[in-house]
Amino acid sequence: MSKRNTSAELRTLLANTNHDDLWRRTFWDLLYYVDTSESPENIELWRRYCEEHKELIPSPLFSFGSLDELEEMSEYAPFISFGLDLSYTDCRDDELKYIIESPILKLTKFLDLRGNLLGHQSAELLANSLKLQHLEELQISDNPINEHGYELIANSPYLCDAIKKQYKS
Repeated sequence: MSKRNTSAELRTLLANTNHDDLWRRTFWDLLYYVDTSESPENIELWRRYCEEHKELIPSPLFSFGSLDELEEMSEYAPFISFGLDLSYTDCRDDELKYIIESPILKLTKFLDLRGNLLGHQSAELLANSLKLQHLEELQISDNPINEHGYELIANSPYLCDAIKKQYKS
């Protein structure tokens, strides 16, 4: 059985601009193969190449439904941004505080918190968290957040303009 030429596969994959689901699965399979089958030196070379070309990798590459899942997958690809989908999970204010304090959250570009039990305290946490400066999209509809909570988010000094604009009244 011949050994895969993962470097050539990666260059071919990154040259393809059609980032559909097949592309994403192929990239992830290749990444997993490298991480589990290559020598540490080759893994480091591969990761360095990906880091240098990360603008060619769609962001977020995948969305995950838990911090544990996100953390596990980020070990394979520290150069990739992910999404965290916690929609309709009955997440509460105290749980959101734990999520926001997680160091792994820095890898997320998309945070979906729709349909939970998040109130005014959560809006304050979201608006005042330095750890969310990297977010490009935040979904919080279908939560019992009052108008003042949405105003806090819309005027946050830490959230990006696209998020703030989304929640301006």
